[in-house]
Amino acid sequence: MDNSLYRKFQSNLKKRGKPIKVNGIDNIAFFQEIEDSHGDDKKYMFTELGVVNQGDYIEALNDKWLIMSKADNINSTYDKTVVQRVECVIKFNYSGTIRSHPAIIDTKVMDIDSGTYISTASNKIRVTIPNNVDSADIAINMKFINTGRAWKVTGIDKSKLGILVLSCDLDVTSSTDDLNNEIIDRWKYETAHTYVISITNGDSMEAPLNDMAQINMLVTDNGTLMATLPKLTFLSSDSNVVTVDNTGKLMGISLGIATITCQMTYNTSVKDTISVTVVENVNHEITMSISGNTTIKSTRTDSFVAHVYDNGTEIFDKPVTWGIRNQDGTTATAYATITATSGNGVTVKGGSLYPKYVVLNATLNEDVTKFAEFTIKIASLI
Repeated sequence: MDNSLYRKFQSNLKKRGKPIKVNGIDNIAFFQEIEDSHGDDKKYMFTELGVVNQGDYIEALNDKWLIMSKADNINSTYDKTVVQRVECVIKFNYSGTIRSHPAIIDTKVMDIDSGTYISTASNKIRVTIPNNVDSADIAINMKFINTGRAWKVTGIDKSKLGILVLSCDLDVTSSTDDLNNEIIDRWKYETAHTYVISITNGDSMEAPLNDMAQINMLVTDNGTLMATLPKLTFLSSDSNVVTVDNTGKLMGISLGIATITCQMTYNTSVKDTISVTVVENVNHEITMSISGNTTIKSTRTDSFVAHVYDNGTEIFDKPVTWGIRNQDGTTATAYATITATSGNGVTVKGGSLYPKYVVLNATLNEDVTKFAEFTIKIASLI
């Protein structure tokens, strides 16, 4: 081993080293740009000797990479490799078992004679993936989905250690394919799912300014209510008006209207929306009164109306419950009775005893602490 070269490597590793994962295992490496690399898709990576192999899957620099080539050990001191950015993950279906493979997809190939890249036909691609136990069963005519299109394997090149290069032709999708999750023939082996999201707050709702409100939702799968909700994502059309987190909790930011969308995280075509209006948070002061005559003739009837006010303005969407009692507290004989109710109106009939007094009361259904009372005299017919 060249000790001076190794010391230089160790110094670089200490100064420039970045955490990496090699096939999921933590390690460290430093990187160097490749001058003739197009864009930033390829880099040199330097690691301790024996840490990596050609075809290994690397997580580093907030991205994912595949080791495309490995130089001869530099005086057996460290490993220098070329890593290329992984563009996507492709999935093969092995009779119901799905295996995922980090992949690099090329639409250009190197022309041997000219030494330049030339475009492949628009219906052909080359896919580079690790050659390992997960990919060992890939065979000619197997298919996968990428960018909503189906591709069929027409050739398999195993000449590079640790790497498979698949030649693929554009193919057709079928009704058994799960295009959203890019799984070929998924519904051939599984039950197809039809999901529906329903926001239960209605088509629109209000959220108070500088305060919270909650969106509630149900999700069904093939018409059956899901006891456990799938992962959901919430989006606001205008986060300057109202924001939303991934539990459906709203915060009114400014007065206005925004549309909130609730969608399945991994199947964004399944969604529902609601219009949210941010309003000023008004303190509601509810008061009540009863109107009508203060006297009822014995055995005769009269009508009374309960009035409900919000901050002094009468409102008409708050139902009440009526009651009546003898003012003197007796119960053996009712001095008057309720004969009919309609909305917030009531009809009271006077009894045969007089002069007597009864107390008519109306209680707000939604808040029993809100009520009004009205004293009525039962008087002689003469």
